[in-house]
Amino acid sequence: VSLIILNDLEMMDVHMEALLSHLGTRTLDSLRLVALSGATLINNTQDLATFLRVPKSNLFNFKEAVSQNSPKAVIQTRRYAEMSPLARASAMIRDVWKALFHHTQLGHSAVVFVPSTRLAGFTVYHLQRCLSRCGSGLWVKCQKEAVEELAGSIQDPLAAVCVSYGMGIVHSNMSTQDCRGIRRAFHNQILQVVIITAEVSQTLRFHSNVVVVEGTERYNPDTRQYEDLSVSAMLRMIQTCSAACHNCSPCTPEVWVLAHKTKLAKYQDCLRGQVTLESGLIDVLPEYLLSLLGARTLEKPDDEAARMCLRDTYLALRLSSNPSYYLCKAKRRGYVLSVLAMWADAAVKTLANAGCVNVDQPQGLIQITDLGRSMLSNQLCHITVNTLSRKLGADMTLEQVVRVLVLAREFQDLLPFRQTEKMFASSQSKELPWRLPDERELPQTARKALLLLQVHLLRLQMPESLFTCAEMRFMLVTANSVLQVFIDSFNS
Repeated sequence: VSLIILNDLEMMDVHMEALLSHLGTRTLDSLRLVALSGATLINNTQDLATFLRVPKSNLFNFKEAVSQNSPKAVIQTRRYAEMSPLARASAMIRDVWKALFHHTQLGHSAVVFVPSTRLAGFTVYHLQRCLSRCGSGLWVKCQKEAVEELAGSIQDPLAAVCVSYGMGIVHSNMSTQDCRGIRRAFHNQILQVVIITAEVSQTLRFHSNVVVVEGTERYNPDTRQYEDLSVSAMLRMIQTCSAACHNCSPCTPEVWVLAHKTKLAKYQDCLRGQVTLESGLIDVLPEYLLSLLGARTLEKPDDEAARMCLRDTYLALRLSSNPSYYLCKAKRRGYVLSVLAMWADAAVKTLANAGCVNVDQPQGLIQITDLGRSMLSNQLCHITVNTLSRKLGADMTLEQVVRVLVLAREFQDLLPFRQTEKMFASSQSKELPWRLPDERELPQTARKALLLLQVHLLRLQMPESLFTCAEMRFMLVTANSVLQVFIDSFNS
């Protein structure tokens, strides 16, 4: 290898870190150049050069010239975290209305990103009230007949009402036909404003002059807490929409991000094309150690080797350079090794509790089990394996087994229950062999997986939405992997 190109990085994930670590341990004569290119500038190039064992002069850090249509970030911040959820949403919507009113008066098109479908409906309600005071036709830029024809072709009731105000809404509960109709009307300038939820933004693209991000966190009903959306996901949404509607448009797209003050610096750096490349290894440390044991890359599989294998990782370098990012405040000499040892011990203990490894206490030897090999081959996380090990028993009914299966951590990637799916589950309650428990018994993602599994087995017809086929496919693939580990867990 003579050239490595890292393009558009926001965080060093475990796969990239393992690959670069492997290349860095090779003979340095063949590794002549490491080039960082694309739309980002990586601030901590010295740590990356040290990690790759190359001189910093061999590591080029450059990016493409800023184009005329590159978005310029206008960051709006408020202390939303100090408010109640309702007051926070109302404050954000007021700022959204100010931004939309200013830019739509200039004839600009605008896209508003919202984290959840519930907040999207709340936003639509308040924008309709503001438009009613200023004139409901403020954003209507076409003949009345065209608006009525578009509203009549849309099945979603909320989207049909929005069209009469000159704005559209696209959420995960809508059918594919409705979503494409809204996008076509927006690109044909029949609609001037469109509101998009975070889930749909990864599937449909809307090009606009102004992008408004209404909050960067989403409420999780299972934990009853607000969780941050991925910065990389938010940047992808912004980059796909922050382009002028027409190539000949002279205006420069703008980005308005309504975020917490603590997140201001991160979004400013990312939107300016500068990122601090941190390590993502800490999030998958048990899986990383298990992969080393499975590949037999540890010279001596014991506790000490598990601690020492983290010394040469990119995580160790960034831990010494930016300890506060990894929740480490200590500054004494040797704190990096002590923290890495603590993390390694915790990861080994986690794997042992899940039944993936056996630890010989006198000598500290670590031996991977058949269940651990099954976890590696099926690419599941240790939390799923631990759940199966704890909850599975010999005297369980089929319904009890299925309820344990849907608790797999991998099902968290499923979208939560939509309103039409809740109505469908209620109407088909007599057809479903297994009752759908309420939120106090199972989290939303587990209930969603249980519903999809029964719909597939009974060949029922679910309400059409943009993600129905993709969710069903993901559920079946994941359930097959979990079932393989489930069988190995029962045999062990």
